[in-house]
Amino acid sequence: MHGRLEQAGFRVIEHTEQADYVILNTCAFIEAATEESLDTILELCALEQIKSGCARLIVAGCLPSRYREELAIELPEVAAFVPVAQEEEIVHVLKALDAGSTRRLGDATPVSTESGVASPAKAFAKTPAWAYVKISDGCSRHCSYCTIPSIRGPYHDYHYTDIDREIGALTAQGVREIILVGQDTGLWGSSIGFGGKTDNADETLPLHQPQNLAELLDALAQSYPNTWFRVMYLQPEGISDELLKVMESHSNIARYLDIPLQHASAKILASMNRSGSSEEYLALIHRARSFLPDAILRTTVIVGYPGETQEDFDELCNFVRKARFDYVGIFAYSCEEGTIAAGLPHQVESTVASLRLQILRDIADDIGFELVEQKIGKESEVLICGQEEGAVFGRTKEQAPDVDGVIYIEDPLSFVSAAMPQTQLSPGHVIHARLADCVLYDLFAVAIEKAR
Repeated sequence: MHGRLEQAGFRVIEHTEQADYVILNTCAFIEAATEESLDTILELCALEQIKSGCARLIVAGCLPSRYREELAIELPEVAAFVPVAQEEEIVHVLKALDAGSTRRLGDATPVSTESGVASPAKAFAKTPAWAYVKISDGCSRHCSYCTIPSIRGPYHDYHYTDIDREIGALTAQGVREIILVGQDTGLWGSSIGFGGKTDNADETLPLHQPQNLAELLDALAQSYPNTWFRVMYLQPEGISDELLKVMESHSNIARYLDIPLQHASAKILASMNRSGSSEEYLALIHRARSFLPDAILRTTVIVGYPGETQEDFDELCNFVRKARFDYVGIFAYSCEEGTIAAGLPHQVESTVASLRLQILRDIADDIGFELVEQKIGKESEVLICGQEEGAVFGRTKEQAPDVDGVIYIEDPLSFVSAAMPQTQLSPGHVIHARLADCVLYDLFAVAIEKAR
């Protein structure tokens, strides 16, 4: 949306009090996210320029996709609701409001493409250092606890030509790391045959475009040798030997596997409408590490799922101990209306789920902190991402933005004056550094080679 608005001539600003339009992009995946979105809407509705009509409030994203009828009734202060399926039409929505249209319920007519699926938003770099690029959207798994299929629809790919075009535009802006995302990235290629066209109706797809995620990564790594690539949200079935070999063969692909396993008990996984078991997952991890001995592993798990017994929880804890993940995201089960899990018997009390979350958090952190400490004394490339309270920080290929730790560069001004007096360390620079210390998941490093 940001990229499309800028291309259409709108100026995007940071301060709401100066805006003619305030656009809130929302999440409604779980109850806590829904409540946070609603609280933010009410805060924005209380702004003087919104109350006076000097500015218009537009609510976009998952919340209007899930509760559009209810929102339209309860929040008359909102000028327009833009559900996920119509986010591509944000320019049309603003122009309609500017022209005095009174339509409110996200009723812009979506633009159809030859493929039947909208392309990714045009290039916009979140920072000069890194950017997300969506390679697919939606999900067809229908896990029992999950609202994503009802919010974002069934799984579909974005075409290679459109992905490549977007990455080309981002790297031309100076972006050094591309993070490929989607609800189920390992499935990329499974639906690329529809239509035979890209988002550009006049452009035919190349005959030899990549056919799966491994081939996509291989092609991108070769096309952009100075760009880091990272893949997030790989379901277990998507981690093929071919993919692992591609990761091993390109130095600019992060050897980083983000695998949302959700649990380790076969009984709980079956109830979640997922496959697998602790034994199968340990075998998967062993296979991944046989190809990539230095792979960084991240997972997410849910505790307190309906029917989870103490035995099931103990199995999950033992699995985490054996797997030795670098990073673990842990969530207490959220009972979401409209999901199968919401109607299951033996719902776990929230106090029990919270206690289990803390127990598992402590287990995962003990392992994670130990693995971080083992990095001290090693040398690594660091992508400079910005400053925080005057301290320059960055990330290695072993750290994903927003969810993992960062690396603070010690005494960067001394380094700049000695090694590169005409250059400041700024987002997008890559330096060589020695890791000197750590606090929890964050590291401190000394730069030993000038930026490039």
